[in-house]
Amino acid sequence: MTEPVNPPEISVCIVTYNQERYIRQCVESALAQDVTVSFEIVIGDDCSEDATRAILTDLQAQYPDKIRLLLHEKNLGNRGGNNFLKLLQSSRGRYLATLDGDDYWTDPGKLRKQYEALEAQPDFAVCFHGVRAIHAEDDREIYRLPGPPEPLLTVEDICRNNYIHTNACFFRNVLGEDLEAWLKELPFQDWALHIYLSRFGKVRYLDEVMSVWRVHPSGNWNGVSAEKQIADVVKVLTHCDEMMGLACHGAIQHHLASVYRQVFHQGLENGAHRDVQGLGAFLEVCDRLIEAAPHHPVTAVERETYEEIRNTCRRVHEIFKQQALEQPSVKIP
Repeated sequence: MTEPVNPPEISVCIVTYNQERYIRQCVESALAQDVTVSFEIVIGDDCSEDATRAILTDLQAQYPDKIRLLLHEKNLGNRGGNNFLKLLQSSRGRYLATLDGDDYWTDPGKLRKQYEALEAQPDFAVCFHGVRAIHAEDDREIYRLPGPPEPLLTVEDICRNNYIHTNACFFRNVLGEDLEAWLKELPFQDWALHIYLSRFGKVRYLDEVMSVWRVHPSGNWNGVSAEKQIADVVKVLTHCDEMMGLACHGAIQHHLASVYRQVFHQGLENGAHRDVQGLGAFLEVCDRLIEAAPHHPVTAVERETYEEIRNTCRRVHEIFKQQALEQPSVKIP
C-alpha cells in the first residue's frame, strides 16, 4: 500500500495469528463497509505458521490501496499482546476500529454509524455496539453479549465492567507515547485500552448487533483456567489503578471486590481454609476482599462474616507457624 498524502479518517486494526480458517471472512467484512470517508485496513500478522500470511498477501494484491500489512519476522510474544500494541502504534487514522482475525462484522454500516456518532459528539471518545457470540467449530449461536445498563458511560463505568468487546470498539486516535506503559506485558490488553481511552471522553453504546465473536475452547481467554483468568483480571486492574494514580480507585476496587468475593467462596467450598498449604493464599484473599469491600455493595453482616473467618484463619495460621518451629517437617506456605 502506497503512503497516502493525507492520513485516512479511519484505520481498521486487525490482529491475527494462525487464523487461516477465518481471516478472509474477517478482512472481507471490513472491505464491505459502506462509509463515505477514507479508511485503511492495517493487519498485524504475528508470524503465522499456517496459510494466514499467504491469504493476506493475496488480499493485499487485490486491494493495494486499502490494505496495509505488518508482517512480523518472528512472533512478538505475550499471547499476541505485543502484536496488538505495534498495530495500534502503526495506525494513522483520526479514528481507529479494532477487530480480531477470527471475528467479523455483520453490518456494512457499522463504521459509518460509529463515525457519525462520534463526529456529532466531540466530548465522546469511544463508541461500541452489541456483539453476538458463536461457537468457532460450527458457527452455532451461543448468546448475545449483555450491554451496559445505560447507553452513555464514563471512565468509572468502564473500570467497573469491561462492557466493550474488541470487535465492537471504535475510538478517536488519542493514543500517546504513554500507551506502551499502559499495555506492555499485560496478559490481555483490551480492558486496559478501553480504560485508557475513556479518560479522554465519554463512551457511547449503540444498541445494535453489528459483529460476531467466535468463541474458541482453547482461545487466549477461554483456554485458560478460572484461576488464571482471575489472576489476569487482578493484574490488569491493579496496573490500571496505578497508571491512573488511583483516580478511579473506588470503581476498580468495586470490580476487584467481586473477584475476591468469588475466590473467597470458592476457597471455602474447596476447603482451602482447612489446608496447611492453601491457608496462606486464602488469608491473602480475605485481606484483599475486606480491603475492597467498602467499594462494593457488601452488607455489614457479610463483611463481619468475612472478618470473622479471616481472623479465625489467621489464628489457625499462627498455630501452624508455631508447629513449624517445633516440628521443622511441617511446611508453612
